[in-house]
Amino acid sequence: MPVVVITGASAGLGEAMALQLASAADHTVVLIARRKDALDAVAARCTGKGAAAVTAIVADVCKRDEVERAVAAVLAAHGTIDVWVNNVGRGCNVLPSALTDADVSDMMQVNVMSAIYCMQAVLPHFKARRTGTFVNVSSMLGRIPHISTIRSAYSASKHFLNGITGSFAAEHAAEYPDIVFALASPGVIGTDFGLTAGSADSRTLPGAQDVDECAAAIIDGAIRKRQRETYTQPAHKAMMRQHLESLVPAE
Repeated sequence: MPVVVITGASAGLGEAMALQLASAADHTVVLIARRKDALDAVAARCTGKGAAAVTAIVADVCKRDEVERAVAAVLAAHGTIDVWVNNVGRGCNVLPSALTDADVSDMMQVNVMSAIYCMQAVLPHFKARRTGTFVNVSSMLGRIPHISTIRSAYSASKHFLNGITGSFAAEHAAEYPDIVFALASPGVIGTDFGLTAGSADSRTLPGAQDVDECAAAIIDGAIRKRQRETYTQPAHKAMMRQHLESLVPAE
């Protein structure tokens, strides 16, 4: 079965994706996160859902050496990687005029560098196989920044993630056309993400998408269909069209 690795798998969207893939029982699931107890609990739930094989690896993917160790552990256990989901992320509620060096550095390290470390570490394996899928979980704030000015550094980090994903894709398109660099852009998801950013619980916000619905959309679009762009709600596509039209008005 294809091996799919999910970072940030101990809670929220990562946990939801892991449980759904386990329920389908058509992927070997590998979970990566920092918190061992929470990670082991998710792995146990995946096994209970019928997953044939679940591997839990404790690692902080914001550290390059731990990423390299985790990739080596996956390959030692399963011999291959088919899909790598960069799902680690953290929010920050600070207006742009009040951002500190630490605010920006933290957002870049967690939301961008973790993905770069993982892609750089897994790429040699994908190149040797000449195939593979990276799924980078971004955000609608990485597309339309003015939706929330209080999430300025988070939004900027997701714009950077989108840009670097496109650059990775362009670098490898000619020689490795079957290595896919996919982006998923959810909006507000019904998890405790807001609390970790120092704001309201996202589950209480109007229009928050059910986390299982969001996970299903990413699995279908980015993992199964290997779409390079996945929006988790139809309304998001309409928002993007309106935003682009505002930037490039008709003559």
